[in-house]
Amino acid sequence: MRNPNLYLPLILLISCTQGDDDAPNDTQASQDSGTVETGDTAPTGPMVSGSLEMRDPELGLSAEVELWRAFSYFTDDATLIYATNRQDVECKDVATMLIGKKEVDPNDIFMNNTCNLLIQSTFKPNRDNYDIQTDEGGIASVYCTFGDGEWEWREDWKGERWYWSGDYYTAPAWKGTFSLKESQDRSITSTIELREFEGTFPLDETGSTEEHKASGKLTGTLQTEDCEKLNKTAWF
Repeated sequence: MRNPNLYLPLILLISCTQGDDDAPNDTQASQDSGTVETGDTAPTGPMVSGSLEMRDPELGLSAEVELWRAFSYFTDDATLIYATNRQDVECKDVATMLIGKKEVDPNDIFMNNTCNLLIQSTFKPNRDNYDIQTDEGGIASVYCTFGDGEWEWREDWKGERWYWSGDYYTAPAWKGTFSLKESQDRSITSTIELREFEGTFPLDETGSTEEHKASGKLTGTLQTEDCEKLNKTAWF
């Protein structure tokens, strides 16, 4: 049985279920990766890329994913990685957004019609190949802002908070693999292959908790930046 504490910090973002019971297990993480450079040199390409499409044809929603920047923090019994499609994001902004404060505009962290990624585990970064279907203690979730829209701070049915004006989909992957390897500077290298997702549209004006599946493939290798400010979030 998976640890329910993994899902608690995601209450505002996702509602999670297991994927298809007859799906085959993963045994090997993909080695596909983008070009990664650290230091003062900007990357020449996204670290992780791919696409995601809702399985429900009537929704007509899909997104292209390119993750350029990633931040992480870990303890002996917890790891958090947040990756964004924007290149000019800073550690403190991601941490403030995840805490839920008004001071950081999510429009500066998200882009239209793409997805950000969060990886969470109940162990430190010491796994070569974590299989989402068979292993316990880890979760990788996408946060997708479909179509054209913008984040607005307003009072609505979930209280005063940021709301996306379009379709906002949040879902954990139920098929795929990822690795977590610590570097001496506390950064993390994470090679991922994620293919199937199931989640909800948590900011839908109807308050619907209906589950929707999405398919796609996200592959590459994240090289994170140590972000101590993440220790103030609900994941720690």
